[in-house]
Amino acid sequence: MATWSVGVDKAAVGAAVALRVAALSEAAIAERGRFVVALSGGSLPKIVAAGLAAADVTVDYANWRVIFADERCVALDDDDR
Repeated sequence: MATWSVGVDKAAVGAAVALRVAALSEAAIAERGRFVVALSGGSLPKIVAAGLAAADVTVDYANWRVIFADERCVALDDDDR
């Protein structure tokens, strides 16, 4: 069953997602030796990255595989990326 959470701002969302992603990555790496995550475009990758950088967690990025799943076509310097 899905659980919904609402953050008061981007920092709160980033912090919550970071903790969840860190836990999932640790479990996946322990079980399969890698963690594969797909991130949609827009501001989500920035929010998640900021949350992970600020979180008090250790992440084994060497065993991450990140797939960007942005269906939009926007410039690399677009503010919505």
